[in-house]
Amino acid sequence: MIDEIYKNSFKEVYDILENTEEDLLSKIPNSFMNFIKNNMNVDYKTSINLNETIDKQHLLKETEAILSLIYRSYWATDEEKNEFAKKDNLELIKEEEQKKEQYQGKDIYKVFEERKNLNTITVDNNLMVIENESFIKRIFRKFLNIFKKQYTEVNVELLNRFENGTEVTAELLKSTGAISKIEKDGVKILGEGTLEKAVTVKAAKFTASAQEKIEKAGLV
Repeated sequence: MIDEIYKNSFKEVYDILENTEEDLLSKIPNSFMNFIKNNMNVDYKTSINLNETIDKQHLLKETEAILSLIYRSYWATDEEKNEFAKKDNLELIKEEEQKKEQYQGKDIYKVFEERKNLNTITVDNNLMVIENESFIKRIFRKFLNIFKKQYTEVNVELLNRFENGTEVTAELLKSTGAISKIEKDGVKILGEGTLEKAVTVKAAKFTASAQEKIEKAGLV
């Protein structure tokens, strides 16, 4: 039986992952995503702000723990995983020493195992949520911005409205009415159409085909 608070946190996690960059999302097993989807509270209203980084969201603490575990399990590099493991061992040793002082001669290993169990929750054998604040904070700051980039997309053929030699920027595109607004992550140039003008383009991102056509037009 899954507690309601976890069902709510699963909904938050699901909504966040639905808006996560594709290269990150593809690293999470389908079985994990299905587990989240099948056990979340679909009626829970989340308040995810895609214009803010993860640390600025008002998330349930269980959501933060799950996201931290996702990072550790699926997104972290091998070097980061080794770093986490080393720090975990140091924390275990530190906690053991604290318990030795607290319990003075009692079976510290038994006490530690009991304490460790209080800090973990296993959900359907698919997910272990570690409710250790130092663990969460240590990992959580690793992935502040995981949301999909929001670009204003422009095809290269639109650049034909400018004269040869023009430096085309996002601001120029907007001021000339080529685009109505500039999304928060800037302008992305796509490769659809033919470019006949030799222009210099400054944008946040280019597709490979767009880059090729811009370079080719500049050589004519």
